[in-house]
Parts: sequence; structure tokens; C-alpha cells
Amino acid sequence: MLKDLCVNISILLSFLFVIHYFICKEPIDKNTTVKKRIFLGVSYGAASAVLMLFRFEFDLGVVDLRHLPMLLAALYGGWVSVVSSGVVLIIVRLFWSSQMTTFPEAIAIILLVIVVSLLISSIIHSKKNQWIAMNLSTMIMVPLILSHTSGRTEWTFWVGYDVAFLLGGVLVYHLAESLRNAQATTLKLHQSQKQLEETVQHWREATEQLESYITHNADPIILLDKETMIVKVNPAFERLFGWKAEEIFRKPVPVIPSDDQQFSSALHNLTTQGRPVIHYEADRVKKDGSICTVFASAATIYDRSNQLIGYSVVYRDITEKKLMEEKLRRSEAQYRLIAEHSSDLIAMLSVNGDTLYVSPSHLPILGLTPEEFLGKNVVPFIHHEDTPRVVQLWRESLAKKGSSTLEYRFLHKDGHYVWLESNYVPILTGSGEVEKFVVISRDVTERKETENLLRNSEKLSVVGELAAGIAHEIRNPLTTLKGFMQMMKTEEDHPYYIDVMYGELERMEGITNEFLCLAKPQISEIKEIQIWILLEQVSTLLYPQALLNKIELIVESEPNLPLITCVENQIKQVFINLVKNAIEAMDHDGEIRLTAQREDEQNLLITIQDQGIGISPDKIKKLGQPFYSLKEKGTGLGLTVCQKIIREHRGWIDFRSEVGKGTTVEVRLPYRRNDR
Repeated sequence: MLKDLCVNISILLSFLFVIHYFICKEPIDKNTTVKKRIFLGVSYGAASAVLMLFRFEFDLGVVDLRHLPMLLAALYGGWVSVVSSGVVLIIVRLFWSSQMTTFPEAIAIILLVIVVSLLISSIIHSKKNQWIAMNLSTMIMVPLILSHTSGRTEWTFWVGYDVAFLLGGVLVYHLAESLRNAQATTLKLHQSQKQLEETVQHWREATEQLESYITHNADPIILLDKETMIVKVNPAFERLFGWKAEEIFRKPVPVIPSDDQQFSSALHNLTTQGRPVIHYEADRVKKDGSICTVFASAATIYDRSNQLIGYSVVYRDITEKKLMEEKLRRSEAQYRLIAEHSSDLIAMLSVNGDTLYVSPSHLPILGLTPEEFLGKNVVPFIHHEDTPRVVQLWRESLAKKGSSTLEYRFLHKDGHYVWLESNYVPILTGSGEVEKFVVISRDVTERKETENLLRNSEKLSVVGELAAGIAHEIRNPLTTLKGFMQMMKTEEDHPYYIDVMYGELERMEGITNEFLCLAKPQISEIKEIQIWILLEQVSTLLYPQALLNKIELIVESEPNLPLITCVENQIKQVFINLVKNAIEAMDHDGEIRLTAQREDEQNLLITIQDQGIGISPDKIKKLGQPFYSLKEKGTGLGLTVCQKIIREHRGWIDFRSEVGKGTTVEVRLPYRRNDR
């Protein structure tokens, strides 16, 4: 029997070697995937089946060691492996059941081995102790069951079986552990080799990338050893300085001037402090002897043991940049010289209106030195009536990124206001955003006073021309009043006469009020008005003159027109001039239409259409020029004043005419939007 069991042990050890070296090439445990554990269990089950069949085919005795592979399956693969091995063994036992006896007992032993081994695995955590417990339990169960079924009851036989089983268990366990350890070692070696290959590959890629970076970098790069001898230079260095790499290999850096102490100081700081030196400006010598200006950056190079092995130096050519900066400094100096000696006021403002620079010419005109302006916002210096216009224009210039011009009053140091005409020019950044404004201004106080005199002169001229018509219009109601007064002396009941007299008096009062409003000086107050009301007032004032010329004035207005912001008496003067011109242009009776309507989302359109003699195209082009008049006794200043007033209100005037049919004057004025 011992001989037979030794044969079983030899076969089992051979199977273990085959399983762990050729079938399951890596250690499998209870945490491995189910698929691999099933594969391990099937392999151990096949080993058990071979041991069983070998015994029956060669008639090697009553017992064999078929249960040892099952115990190994339970030990290493858990319940998945031991159940798989048991299923294989049962299937084979079932297939050979016709040639074997004690089939129920064999199946019972297999199931008991499975149950007991799983129970031991759940109770005992040490793998070695698990194996000992599994072997002892099997050594007890198999003799107890087979001693009754096989007819072998002598104790010496079963003691010999247990000794052989125990010996087989010890050999199998140590061989299995050795094979598994060898597998684990081999697996680690494979993993280490793979990691080493990956590291080598990464090192090669990093080396190639570094080589490519150095070779294709646009900036010149030098690599030095720790004695500051050149090890490598890139093509950019060759292009900039003229030396080939082979000419200066293992030589000192040739581009450094002999009197340059910065380079030695930078390398000293690198060696002692270990911090890179970034962007210090220096002059370097080319091979042809010319000088270029560069930004230099230097850093140390260390090996894996943190030992200094060399230095890297990167240059950036800034010669052109330095030349541009020098040109820019000269240009700025020239412009500053112009600004400081110009009679115009030149200022630079931020987008918020804060003063960044002002020319010295501000002192004689505004009484303020540049130092008193710097850092201050200009809005508080602007007259409160002009501030809304200036702020609105400023915002529009920011939005449109375009220049603009306007006139406004600016506070002098002694408290009075000076009229300035300013041109705002935005300065844009590289991305197209407004960075600041350059403001060029000039004193137009005298011009504004002259324009006011001219405007008053034109107003007086209009008053004089209207006087005759108004006198005639007042004389007619007086005649009516006089006649009715005489009639009232002879009649007792006269309510109708009183109503007529009252109506005539109201008519006289309206004409007189409008005449006085035009004639007397007015304060230039900006306010919001309804344009149709102003047109009605103009029609009332000019009604007498129109009546003398047998002309009907018709005022038409679109309903719910928005308000306009203006100086009322100035706008009224414009329309008086335009309507009076229309009356004088008609040499026969007819009508003049004054129409107001909304043209678009920004402007109102006011048209004055007459039925006069018309104007030829060549003469229309000259309308508005100073001292150009189509009337025999005209001054040629009326339309000039009108256009000036409308422009100040950010509007414009257009003329359309056809000879023999009449003229249409179009006045466009911006209105106040309700959403602002």
C-alpha cells in the first residue's frame, strides 16, 4: 500500500508542477476573478480524477490521494475552486460508476471534503493552519467511511494510509507554495521588466522632446558643463551669433564681453543659492564683432544624485525692441515738446475722466497748473448745464470708439467760466478697447460772444421787419373796438359786441406777447419742450406778416410726439427765420405748411414747405454760407445763425427745392427717449 501511495504522491506532484507552470501561470487566491478560480478548480479536479482512474486502471489498492487536490483548491481558490474541482471529480466518478463500487460513499466523501474544507477556511485565517486542519479532518473521515465499505478493518492499514496521506500533504503543500512563490517572483520580474521598458521609453521620449525643444527653440540656448565650457548650442544660437557648434565645443562662451561681470555673478549665485537668474539685460558680441542686446536667463543642471553637472543659458534678442523703445522715447519727447509749447489745451484722460496729463497751456487760459489738474476728474469743472451733454457724448465716444467734438463751459480758477471747443480722440489698445482719451481744446469764448452778438443782430433785424405787419394787425382790432364803442353809446343791450371786443383784445395780447418774447433778451436755459407748441407760437407771431401777403400758415403735427431738449428761444428764432424766408419767397398768395413728425428712433423731422419761386441747385449749395443771401437787402447771416444753433442742438438742416414749385426745408432734432 505504501508503494501505491508513493506512486500517487509522485503523480500528484507532477500534476502540481504542470498546473502551476503551464496552466495557471500566476498565483491565484480568493480575491482573484471568478473565471480564474474556476479554471484553477477544474485543473485540480482533473488531477484528482487522474489519481482515481490511475488506481482503478492499475489496481493499485483500496485508497488513493484524490482528495489532496480538492483541499488545495479550497485552500487557494475558496469555495469557487473547491466546488469546481468536486464537480469534475463527481462527473468522472459517475462516468466510471459501472466499473467501480461504493459510488455513494465516494460521493459522500467528496461532499464532506468540500463542506469541511470551506468550514475550516471560514474559521481559521492562517493558510498553514488551514492546510493542517484540512489534512487531519480528511485523515479521519476517509478511514471511518471506507473501513466499513471496503472490508479493510485492520488498523495497521489505515495507519499506513494516514501516514502516506500526511506525507503527501506535506510534500504537496510545500511544492505548491514553492511554485506559487516562484510564480509571484516571476510575475514581479515581468512587471519590473515592463516598468523598466516603460521608463526607458519615457526617458527616450523625454530626451527626444528635450532635444527637439533645444533644436527648434527660437531663442538661442547654450548648455555648459560645471567648468562653464560649452557642451551644446542650438541652431538659433548659430543664427544669431554666427558661430557653428563645432567651432566652440568645449570652449568658453565667446559671446560675453571681457568686461562683463554679470555672467560670472549670475553663475556664482546659481551655484551658491541654487535659484535661477531670470531676464537680466546684457550686451553680447557676435562673431563679426557687432553688439546685440539680449535678455539672459541662467539655470543649474543636476544629476539624479543632486550633484551639479552644468548650466543652461537662454538668450532672447531684444535689439530691435531696444531700438523701438529708443525711437518711442524720442517720439514721446518730441510730442511732449509740441504739447508743452502749443497754445491749444492738450490733455490725456482715463476712460473715467480722470486727468493723466495736461499741457502747460492750461495755466494762462484756465488759471490752473498741470499739477493742480493731475489725478482729478474733469466733470466737476464743467458747467452744470453742459454736464449732461458732455457725459452723453463721452459715453457715445466710448461705445463707438470714435472721435467727437463739442463746445461747453469750463470753470476758471477765479470762478468764471470759459467756453472751450474740445475734440475727444480715443486711444485704443491692441485688443481694440478704449484705453484713454486725448483731448485737444481751444478757447472759443470770444467767438461765442461774437456769435451771440450776431444772433441778437439777426433777431433785431427780424423784429424790425415784423414791426410793420404787427402794427397793421394791431390797428385792425383797434378800429373794430372803436366802432363797437360808438355803437354801444346808442344801444342799451350789446352782449354780442362785448364778446367780439374781448376776442379782438385777446388776439392783440397774443401777438404782442410773442413779439416781446422775441425782442427782449432771454437766458439760455436748456429745457424740454413740445415742438408742436413752439410751431404754434411761431405761427401766431408771423400770422400778421403772412396775412399782409395773403398767405395761410398751416401747422400739422403727428400726435404724441416726444419732447426735445433745447434752448427754447434759440429754436424759436430758427423757425421764425425759416418761416419768414418762406413768406418772402412767395410772390403770390398760397400756403406754407409746418409739419412735425417722428422720423426714426432718434430724431424728429420738422418740415417747412412753401409755394414760392424755388431755388436753383447751384444756389442751394451756397445756402448757409456767411454773407450769402438771395434777398436784395439780406445780410446773409440768418441761415448761418440757424445752422449754427441747430448744430449746437446736435441736429442738422437740409434744403430741397424746385424752381417754380417751391422749397422744402427739413430740420432734424434729436428727442428724449422714454427708456433713458
